[in-house]
Order: sequence, then C-alpha cells, then structure tokens
Amino acid sequence: MITPDPDTGGRMRKICLSMAKAVKPGSAEARPPNDDEREIPIALNLPGLAMSFGFDWVLDTSELCAAREKETDLLARVRALEDENAALRDKCQRISEESNLDKFKSQLLVEMLAVSSLDEERTKAEFAKEQSKVMRLRLDMKLLLEKAAKENVDVRDLLRALAEP
Repeated sequence: MITPDPDTGGRMRKICLSMAKAVKPGSAEARPPNDDEREIPIALNLPGLAMSFGFDWVLDTSELCAAREKETDLLARVRALEDENAALRDKCQRISEESNLDKFKSQLLVEMLAVSSLDEERTKAEFAKEQSKVMRLRLDMKLLLEKAAKENVDVRDLLRALAEP
C-alpha cells in the first residue's frame, strides 16, 4: 500500500503488510502474535466510503447510503416533475384547442350577426313597402266609402261588388 509520508513532506512511501494466519482454536499454533507479526491498522478513505482493517475489514458506507437515498429521492422528484411537465403540456394543449374553438365560435357568431343584420334590413324594407300599401288601401277605402255615402249606396251592396271576381 502507498500512503503519504508526513516525515518526507508528503511524498509517498510503501508499507508492507503481513497477512493474518487462520488458526483453529486450541491448536498449538494459537499463540499471541509478537510485535513483528502484529497487524498494522489500515484505513482507506474514499469519498462516500471508508474502510479500515484491524482483525477484519470494516466498511463504513453511511455516506454512500445517504448519497444513494438522496439519488433515489432526486430521481423520484425528477419523475414527478416530468409527470407534472407532461400534465401541464397536455393542459396547455387542451386550453389552446379550447381557445381555437372559442375563436371559431366567435367568428361564426359575428358572421351570423352580419347575416341577421342584412336580413333585418331587408325585412324592414319589406315592412315599409307593406305599410305603404296598407296606407294606400286605407286611403282608397276611405275615398270609396265617402263616394258611396254621397251616392247613397248601401255598404252591403259595395261588399258584394268587391267580393265578385
């Protein structure tokens, strides 16, 4: 293993490690290790991961677990935001289509109003024409009745004369 050496100003030095032997309990070889055979404590620290070796390797992944949980939370949030974005795009599309439909309806109503105005103008002209006919007929009828009264003609005789084709 290579580690920075504080005695040499941060230059690297190589450390030789001895491996522990596997020994059955109660065997003759089960003796306490002397100073030369004793294990050197090793620690390996990486971003999000720490490992240390005493009698067994110990792995500290608390930062890694926290990072994974944060990643999971962020991925869930991204999915939620993508879903919300899709929903908002659909809503925008629907509102745009409704707006276009409302514009079409408004244009159609304006055209119908224009046609109705023209129809009203024509109807007013016909009404004025019919009203003038009625006024002429009234005047003619008044003159006829006055003439019949001067000549002592019975109105019933006049009605019979008008009824004949």
